[in-house]
Amino acid sequence: MTLETVFKSPHLFQRLSFPPAVVQLMEEAVKPEPSFDAIAEVIRLDPAMTTLVLKLVNSPAFGLSRKVMDLQRAAVVLGTREILKIAVTLSFQKGLQPQLEQCQYDFFPDWRLTIFSAIAAESLAELLTPEEAKKAYLCCLLKDVSLMMLRCSAAEELPEACQLEPLTALHAGQHEAEEQAWGMRHGALSQLFLSKWGVPQELNCIRHHHDLDRLDDHDFLTQCVILATHWAEMELGCSDSPFNVLRFEMMLKTVLQASEDDIESLRSTCIEAYRNTLSALGIGESDSSTRYYHHSLSSLQTYYFLGMDLPGVEGGLPAVARTIGRHLKLNWDLPSWDLCLRTRDGQFRLFSFDRRQGVQAAESGNRTNDLPWRFKRPGQLLRAGETVWGELRFEPGRLDPEERDELQLYLKFVSRGYRDYLGKTAVLEQKAHALDDLPVGVAICDGKGRIQQCNQRIAELAGCGKKHIGRSLALLLKDGAGLSMEKELEEFLLSPSKRLISRIWCPPSPGPEGGEGACLHLSIHKRSYQDQGEVLLLMQDIAELSRLEYKALHERDFLERLVDSMRDMVITVDDQGVIDFASKDAKHLVGANMFQTLHPAESFTGKWSPELLESGQGPVEAYYTAPGGGRRALELVVSKFKRRGEEPGAWLVVGRDLTTIRRLEEKIRHQAMFDGLTNLYNHHQFHAMLQREIDRSRRTSRPMGVIFFDLDGFKQINDTRGHQAGDSILRLVGEILTHEVRQGMDFPCRYGGDEFGVIVTEISSANLNAMAERIRLAVQERFNGKVTISAGAVQLVEGDTPETLLRRADTAAYQAKAAGTNRVVFSA
Repeated sequence: MTLETVFKSPHLFQRLSFPPAVVQLMEEAVKPEPSFDAIAEVIRLDPAMTTLVLKLVNSPAFGLSRKVMDLQRAAVVLGTREILKIAVTLSFQKGLQPQLEQCQYDFFPDWRLTIFSAIAAESLAELLTPEEAKKAYLCCLLKDVSLMMLRCSAAEELPEACQLEPLTALHAGQHEAEEQAWGMRHGALSQLFLSKWGVPQELNCIRHHHDLDRLDDHDFLTQCVILATHWAEMELGCSDSPFNVLRFEMMLKTVLQASEDDIESLRSTCIEAYRNTLSALGIGESDSSTRYYHHSLSSLQTYYFLGMDLPGVEGGLPAVARTIGRHLKLNWDLPSWDLCLRTRDGQFRLFSFDRRQGVQAAESGNRTNDLPWRFKRPGQLLRAGETVWGELRFEPGRLDPEERDELQLYLKFVSRGYRDYLGKTAVLEQKAHALDDLPVGVAICDGKGRIQQCNQRIAELAGCGKKHIGRSLALLLKDGAGLSMEKELEEFLLSPSKRLISRIWCPPSPGPEGGEGACLHLSIHKRSYQDQGEVLLLMQDIAELSRLEYKALHERDFLERLVDSMRDMVITVDDQGVIDFASKDAKHLVGANMFQTLHPAESFTGKWSPELLESGQGPVEAYYTAPGGGRRALELVVSKFKRRGEEPGAWLVVGRDLTTIRRLEEKIRHQAMFDGLTNLYNHHQFHAMLQREIDRSRRTSRPMGVIFFDLDGFKQINDTRGHQAGDSILRLVGEILTHEVRQGMDFPCRYGGDEFGVIVTEISSANLNAMAERIRLAVQERFNGKVTISAGAVQLVEGDTPETLLRRADTAAYQAKAAGTNRVVFSA
């Protein structure tokens, strides 16, 4: 059966049609001023529909103070358009549900996506194009109707990529399969179906609802529908990675030019309306493990940053396990757990933790079931994409359902971070093996000529091994190769004008079995790396090189130029951006299109296309994904050059690595936020975060408080034992605060001198006081009572400003000091 057959068969197309009441309501929905009398007439024809409309009107979604008993009153309170929107939603569901149930299709996941996207589209349109808000709702309600109708009445017409569940979520390769099968995408097909049913044509945005890549090319109404479609898929877990939710929220901030708090408020409004609508329709929410909207943006950001700890971990898998263990302790306080991690060779390695022995490595195995687990029940998987990267097990019943959901969200971020960690490690090890496999000996020395690194080949040629690390290069050449260059090397290292030494040296000693010995070419030159002077030694046996190659070595060794050029990425492209040459680290890009493989930074405002080559635009920042999975930031400089003979022209693109610059920027940001002595947040950040958390507390109705204290006995030690002893005490107090507070929820600060403050979020009065006592006891124990604290703990109350809250905390701390020190005074 083909689509043409479907449209030409009256009986079959009738099965694919809406009831007349749905079409009548949709006709009213697209009118500038819908008629309440016409809407009421359609609704009253179906008593059950009237009951459902009034049920939804009186649901918590609208927050009415008095119950509405008739449609006329509902229209007065909510407006005709709102009643029309409710009626369309209910009639649409009622018209579709019997057909979907007859074909044994679980339509609830798709209905949830449809409802969320419709509510989100209306909310976005109220900000961008208010007069079209109800139309945005209607477009999202109808955008996937073709897929749902064909699923039940002509399933054979659905390409394989369109049969994955949920049906209305976009899957890889779906658009291409639709165009091949139907000559159009399902959005256009939905619009065609609607026109066949007599639905008005004012809903053109339906055909573009997945066109996120060209968002800026569309009008505001279509943008709202596109964003809402993608938003629903993100929040309801159609994307495996929660990172995509954060990335989409960043896109919303840009499109709406809104703050993070504005986006959080908009998100909360949509989620509340979505839950109330599902409740009124009698539809339950999906499993909490598959949705993200029940997590706050703050939680998503917190666990994202925790997951990003892993790619930078040094010390192998034990260090990874300890990092994850630290996260588990600070956020969930698990007393004991087992964790297995997938290794690069596909095996699994088990680590165990308890408070007595800490993190201990156990055995490895090819399967997780082969490992000696202490906890036998299956735990929570570390999964990124289709790959399982590990598993965490702990005592059953230790966490409540909400805590388990938060842990599962954290593990999703950790899985991504661990995958990136393995990719980074694999790349580094691959480079190390490649360096050892080179037929050229390589040694790197510091500015004083002391060996820092050397590969396997130079160990064979000159006897440099690990035991020679830190040894003088001059002694290496004299003892290993029989070449005396002490004076020449000393002058070379001291003279800024001398950059290169090139020497051919054939030791007089015979080769193996009396044959000809090695003849060595040495190239020693200076280079600057990360603002540090270095000396690079290249050593090659040239006994078998031709006379031509021998002569070339005197002029300039090709290998030296190659090594020098590898610091930047160098590619050449044709007029369309196709890469035909790339330097070593970018060889995998040859044959790809530069404008599809490299992506512009967010700050780029031009057109990312071959037109950039001719534009003469200055350096452009871009990034690409390296083979190991890491993201590499580059500053691209484009210049044109001619090829030999009649070959067409090309473009030279040089990419300068921005890693060092980004690291410096991060260092500057850190210095602006943190106290240099204690590594706690500084005075300025304390006040900024206090204002932010007070605003958040009032917006979310979640309690918060402040702990403020100074040190008892500190001045005496500072005066008698000196400032270095005082600084040591302050650093240790900083470590105590970092260890005792909850990471991501509490913010320890050095207020000034020996005064400290902790901003504590989402905490009750009892727990706030308990935390202050825990800090007091930790300080007392650490310094054996010679240094203690006098602390004030206060909770935010109605009418508090940052100044009054801090003043109350300071007053409570003063009362603790006056009462004899080493105590906490709590003030509600």
